[in-house]
Amino acid sequence: MKTNQYIQKYNLDNPDLMEQDSYDYKGLLADLGLEFSSRFEIQQQICKKLGVPFSYDKFLHLVKEMKQKVDCISNKKVGKPFPDNFFSKFFAMYVIPVRQNYFPAEHAQAQITREKIQKKQELLELLQNPPK
Repeated sequence: MKTNQYIQKYNLDNPDLMEQDSYDYKGLLADLGLEFSSRFEIQQQICKKLGVPFSYDKFLHLVKEMKQKVDCISNKKVGKPFPDNFFSKFFAMYVIPVRQNYFPAEHAQAQITREKIQKKQELLELLQNPPK
């Protein structure tokens, strides 16, 4: 779907709906997930026809394109942008399972990096707020 189609389908141009803090984005996330899955499959088929591997770099480029689409929808919709964790939810629900299945080595490395970052954040939190 194009950006404007998402905005129309989910009434993201309706100021009354967009003023509500409880707007439910589940359907939008599901449609974005379907688009991601479809584009992933198409890219794999194209690479197969061309006789080239579907590399992790191509996967990352696809993720970047989806991030740009989400940002574009967020910028075009009425009212406040999407919540800060909107793309994170999309990433967790749709990108991570694909990465884990098709790129297990890269997924394992990403998990290690994520754990290191979490430990650093925990240490910083302890340093800033020591136990009493």
